[in-house]
Amino acid sequence: GYILRFEKDATQGPVLSGWRTLEIADPNTTTASQLAWISAYMNSFRSVVMGANYRNPTNGFRAYMDEDSVVDYLLVNEFTHSQDAYIRSAYLWKPRGGKLVEGPLWDYNLSFGMSCCFESWRTNNWTYTTNPTSERYWNIPESQRTTPDGAFPMYERFLADPDFSQLWVNRFQELRQTLLRQDLWNARVDGYAAQVLESQARNFTRWQSLGTQTTGFEAGLANFINISTETWPILVQQIKDWS
Repeated sequence: GYILRFEKDATQGPVLSGWRTLEIADPNTTTASQLAWISAYMNSFRSVVMGANYRNPTNGFRAYMDEDSVVDYLLVNEFTHSQDAYIRSAYLWKPRGGKLVEGPLWDYNLSFGMSCCFESWRTNNWTYTTNPTSERYWNIPESQRTTPDGAFPMYERFLADPDFSQLWVNRFQELRQTLLRQDLWNARVDGYAAQVLESQARNFTRWQSLGTQTTGFEAGLANFINISTETWPILVQQIKDWS
């Protein structure tokens, strides 16, 4: 099988033929025939997704992609509003003889409003529609996209399918009653915060980043808290309040 990764401006290769930022993350060493095979598979997948019959139950996008994994991946990225969503550390894997699966999840440090770019700190937009047109995420002409913001066409296409869209809505409602129910979410955040209680103190002593906007990445956070009075408990509360 293969683990693939979108890694804008940081690809290590090998990059798939016909793509700008989609690379093979595993296996570490690939043969020319392996690269050619997975490139052809992904190019076929892209053609199907952008084609007129992409919703066909037999040979449409579901023949290539595990849609349940896409639903969960979309929900995680939209819930967190990760600044790097879909463009960096964006993994998917292709098991031998199986369909593409979104994941594993990785790199969510610029999330929950603690970010600066792609309007990821806003709470009234969709992350998948607000990345710039210059990303060229799928190497397709801008004329083929359905929003002026440069949205990722795969997710636009999926969500234009009423069956997929309803699956997405159902899954969110299910999670809001379980893992993402407010009290359970708050308890999870508090549990994670407790695990790093001692180390966060050493971190902020070393880097002196509390109470000052030390990097541009914190620009969006000023919309939610007073940076000058920033504390660790306030940051933890921000993650809980975000949901």
